[in-house]
Amino acid sequence: MLDYSKSFIEEQFPVAKVSKESYRERKAGRSQTLTGLGKWWGRKPLILVRAALFGALLPVSDDKKKDKEVFLRILTMDYDGLRKRAEFQNSKKKDYVAPWGVTYETILNESCRPEEIDGPSEESWKVINEHLETNATTLQELAQQLGQKRYGHIPRIGDCFAGGGSNVFEPARMGCDVYGSDLNPLAGVLTWADLNILGSSKEELAELQEFQEKVFDAVCAEIDAMGIERNEEGHVAKYYLYCNETVCPECGYKVPMLPSLIVSKKERLVVQFEEREDKSFAMHLVRAKDLKEVDKHATVQKNALVCPHCHKTTSVTAIRGGEDGAYLRKWEKSDFVPREDDIYQERLYAIKYVHVKKKGKTIYCLRKKP
Repeated sequence: MLDYSKSFIEEQFPVAKVSKESYRERKAGRSQTLTGLGKWWGRKPLILVRAALFGALLPVSDDKKKDKEVFLRILTMDYDGLRKRAEFQNSKKKDYVAPWGVTYETILNESCRPEEIDGPSEESWKVINEHLETNATTLQELAQQLGQKRYGHIPRIGDCFAGGGSNVFEPARMGCDVYGSDLNPLAGVLTWADLNILGSSKEELAELQEFQEKVFDAVCAEIDAMGIERNEEGHVAKYYLYCNETVCPECGYKVPMLPSLIVSKKERLVVQFEEREDKSFAMHLVRAKDLKEVDKHATVQKNALVCPHCHKTTSVTAIRGGEDGAYLRKWEKSDFVPREDDIYQERLYAIKYVHVKKKGKTIYCLRKKP
């Protein structure tokens, strides 16, 4: 007999398998479903959200072993589901047969992620529906039917700290009504994009892409007319590398604050300083033969400023005016750049460009010391 006064997740949860699936999703890098829309720190794996959702919706019975089997079948984490995922992953290979009788990890490495297939197999649906007294053929139908049985309506999921949108997107994809908010406006944009771009139909997506291209072209034309994103050769700026700059209290030189002088390991580009008559430093990018000793000359080491002119060391805490930062001021709403008397100034010291003719090639603004 099913008991809807308790949830499956209250009595048991296959932590090991969910952890393995979550780790595998994270290792997928940019091929993760939500990553392409924008990076968000601490975004929860979608499979973890799906597992928590169904763990909360599933009732319990007297047969704990059966409860766990059904839960794993729903998430395609049983051997039947893994075989389906392995066959989908290797569908282009001729005469591929998913392995049987091997460890979970072995077949997992040959399988796609749960979200990449349409759900459990037909055989699993028979087992799931028989145990849960449902008649679902999709995960969306199952979530809605379980919600009706438990709450009398479709499940409603809310997250007041939506962040990257995982807790909103995955339940929506599972057929639930969702509500999300966040104090960070970027989180709101990402969550909206999760639902309205990834969750849109092909027709809606095509219309949105056409609109985006028009906006992108219009903005690019305006920026090109201003001449602020391209250099003399027409290369387009991709990254601007800035650092803070402060006055050395020992000698009065204005020192760029860099904990590392390496700009590009691949191209062996490093920063080199040249003293100026006005007690500042020109910064050049040069190619180093060996990078091993470069950062021994960094201007910030162990939370201290090391001046390239006098070679004296001063605690960054002392420059700030103690732990409470007594020498620092709060920026006003109208501030966009530091004031001349601010402790910390900003310094642009390198720009990474995308080559205008060679697609995919990037170059740095390189200046050799005269």
